[in-house]
Amino acid sequence: MIADGTIDFLVFFWDPLEPQPHDTDVKSLLRIAVVWNIPVACDRASADFMISSPLMTGSYERRVPDYSAHNDRELPGPRSPNGPKGPIPPKRPIPPRRPTAPSSIRPWLAFVRRGVEMPSSDRVRWGILGPGRIAARLLREADRAANVSVVAVGSRSHERAAQLASKFGIARVHDSYEALLADPQVDAVYIGLPNSLHHP
Repeated sequence: MIADGTIDFLVFFWDPLEPQPHDTDVKSLLRIAVVWNIPVACDRASADFMISSPLMTGSYERRVPDYSAHNDRELPGPRSPNGPKGPIPPKRPIPPRRPTAPSSIRPWLAFVRRGVEMPSSDRVRWGILGPGRIAARLLREADRAANVSVVAVGSRSHERAAQLASKFGIARVHDSYEALLADPQVDAVYIGLPNSLHHP
């Protein structure tokens, strides 16, 4: 009806604080109104301004956009395998997704599995790479896990690693990431480093 020119203005009230299952429909309606230059009121204040405007009782010529050039434009056809830009490169295969873990244990799965057998006891000995805020936040919750024991922390800064170890009672401090990864008393590693330092 908007595109056909049978609606002069639109008053549509919606609650911006509540998610709506038809949000995409609302966005489409508002987009169509803007495309065809229809006045839109989305709350009581804008509706009051619109209805009390002197243009409601006077003459007003609404400019209707002309989209004929846009509609008649020539769309590019499918790319020829031997066209001027050369053959279409083959699509790379999408690797299969790894199975996800339950949300209750997912925060503890950001580790590097080592090529060693896991301990026979019920507790997994963890090492922490990086003494940043994320690692400290995680360590505050570590004591709640019955099968977690944090035994080492590694950093390029011995001082920062020692501070973190002292605060959370961690026994061993390593002066490098490599030293922590080589620690035979560490079964799993939590990587609390920037993304650029994560192993691919």
